[in-house]
Amino acid sequence: MESKTSLVLKSGGYTLQFGFSGEPHPSITESTYNKKDDRSIPILKGMVQNWEIMEEKWKSLYEKSSIESSDFPLLSTHPTQMGRKEIEKMVQIFFESFSVPQLAIEDENLLPLYSVGKHSALVVNIGTEITHCVPIVDGFVLDQGVIRQEIGGLHVTKNFQNIFSIENFDIAEELKIAIAEIRGQPQSRSTIKKNEKKEIEKKEKEEEEKEKEVESKEEKEIKKEEKINYKTSDKKDWEFTQQQQETPAEILFNPVQFQRQTKGLHEMIYDSIENCPISLHNNLFENIVLVGSTTQLKGMKKRIRSEIAAFDPEINLKFIGDNPSNLVWSGGSILASLNIPHFWVDKHEYNEQGPKVFFK
Repeated sequence: MESKTSLVLKSGGYTLQFGFSGEPHPSITESTYNKKDDRSIPILKGMVQNWEIMEEKWKSLYEKSSIESSDFPLLSTHPTQMGRKEIEKMVQIFFESFSVPQLAIEDENLLPLYSVGKHSALVVNIGTEITHCVPIVDGFVLDQGVIRQEIGGLHVTKNFQNIFSIENFDIAEELKIAIAEIRGQPQSRSTIKKNEKKEIEKKEKEEEEKEKEVESKEEKEIKKEEKINYKTSDKKDWEFTQQQQETPAEILFNPVQFQRQTKGLHEMIYDSIENCPISLHNNLFENIVLVGSTTQLKGMKKRIRSEIAAFDPEINLKFIGDNPSNLVWSGGSILASLNIPHFWVDKHEYNEQGPKVFFK
């Protein structure tokens, strides 16, 4: 199938991404999150909770693009945890309400591998309310290593709202992206032997130099100041201390501090790989794909590396891939452009067999 003969749709808890295959970026990115009314949010905790609203959102994408849904095949993503019943519902809507000529439904945590050009990796996907760690080997998800926790970028944004009494959700989201920084030392350092601490410190220093994570002179000057200033899009001036800059995102690594009984991100990563066969550990630790805009927060990679080193200083941790907020859609764009036999399900196949055709 040639480029621009099919469409790619990613439905997330915060945004929809829509556009033609073969393109590096979606042509439309639209919000799905309603800040004032949870009942009008089509996707909650990574799952579709209101199919009527979801269908309206999808129709809006076609209308804004001036595209007839019956003219192009569609590749749509689905969350890793979505069950057969929900997938069949999605298939039914696209074939019956949208009359798409051909359809493919793909796991959103498999698609980033097409973007980074890998067959095996650990996908760490920080979504709106859910974070997934999904180990993939030779294109197949290792179910025993999949870890799902109810924590995500929304919790960082709401921390900004709570800590700084911000009523406007969009301003809190803006501050999260611009100001939030992840720093600090691993909580578990006190349990590590002294000789291991030296190895960790040495490894951290080597990795910092290798990945050129040395802060710029401008950043160093900012950190010397007692206050950090930022003007948001509503023209309001904000002033933060370094601690205030770091606190909102700490929930990702230390959720218990915020009264959430879930694993920290570093624990999820470590446990996900440890639950896989030992022969795969090195390969997975050396191929970690961060997905989602929240993974771009300042200091994210450095903190993960430090925390994992606290578990085992011998682990060689490597991150692959760029532009985390677009990896799922761009992977779908690449996959939909490939001429893969039997990849698409035709409408006449659906008419003959119904939604179960996707599970044959």
